[in-house]
Amino acid sequence: MIIGLTGPICAGKDEVARILVSMGFKRFSLFDEIKNELKEKNISLTRDHIQHYADSARRKEGVGVWARKIIKKLPSDVNCVVDSIRNPGEVEEFRELGDFFLVKVDAPSKLRFARMVKRAREQDPKTFEEFEILEEKDLGIGQPDYGQQHAQCFAFADKTVVNEGTLEKLHEIVSSTVDDLREISSSWTSLSYKNINEPAKI
Repeated sequence: MIIGLTGPICAGKDEVARILVSMGFKRFSLFDEIKNELKEKNISLTRDHIQHYADSARRKEGVGVWARKIIKKLPSDVNCVVDSIRNPGEVEEFRELGDFFLVKVDAPSKLRFARMVKRAREQDPKTFEEFEILEEKDLGIGQPDYGQQHAQCFAFADKTVVNEGTLEKLHEIVSSTVDDLREISSSWTSLSYKNINEPAKI
């Protein structure tokens, strides 16, 4: 089984991915794939550079290009989690594998902005108004089809995980979501499924 993660800025996708890893999933990231290529080309990892490079590749090689790069690396004998899905073309590529579920990780916008302020990255917006402008871009407003189109990805989600409480509560929600997906999965790898009641190792 493959679980893909999508969601708005600072919703907690990394936390959900780490919880899934603690359950035995192997993690892959489209974002890391993009960053690794930029590093190889000695291009600085600014938000603008990352998005421009990702968009250019989708425009030249098709909107599913980053998904195809990851699919080549996916093992067949273990459950996987793939994060940083930002374009519906990527969802379509993973759907063709036959046992893929897209999970949207979400949280209220004010809470997500507070998390962004707390993490204090240099390139992050400093006001809520700037945050909203960045979010509109991520959602796909005014962006080309080959750009970031989070809103369209959200529409394809099989499940939604709302992350607005404690880490313990998030673990419970993720565990319940995995149980639901396990019921309908055709290729669940039971040997990779650890005790979901164990605390996430973060």
